[in-house]
Amino acid sequence: MAETQIETNVKLTPEQVAELIWSMFDDEQAEMFHHLFKLAGDGHGVMMQFMYTRDKCEERQRRNPDDKALECFQYMFSSAYKYMGQ
Repeated sequence: MAETQIETNVKLTPEQVAELIWSMFDDEQAEMFHHLFKLAGDGHGVMMQFMYTRDKCEERQRRNPDDKALECFQYMFSSAYKYMGQ
């Protein structure tokens, strides 16, 4: 049987990305973070992106105190920091 390769670009919404990440098992999330690091090129690139993201989360909360983006960001990253390197 002949092999066919199809390439397409699909723009996912933030909601779709969140649903994809949430539906992943922990080993799949670990693989995702490995790939994010490769995309960023180094630890500095990852740190800068997360700093920009945190700034946007803070902006959202200033506009709407009920927005949970900053709270989720802090749970996901800041809270986990204490477990790093153990």
